[in-house]
Amino acid sequence: MWTIAIVAVAIFLFLAAMGAGPDLDWDGRNHNLDWNRRNGQFRVLYPDGEVSQPFTWEVACDYREIFEGKVIPR
Repeated sequence: MWTIAIVAVAIFLFLAAMGAGPDLDWDGRNHNLDWNRRNGQFRVLYPDGEVSQPFTWEVACDYREIFEGKVIPR
């Protein structure tokens, strides 16, 4: 009985810890696309005229470097 309860609590704590904290990459930036879509204030204007979804400044600069676009305000 106690074993089942302890295992259940351990699983619950493990799952809770997985969802805690920001979704940061190795460089400390948050590249989570859904988070950027909701909170971003900048977009990237690509060379073909397309405009990206909203990003934070840092992530927009990363996309600009990768796709050779221009960072513009939202």
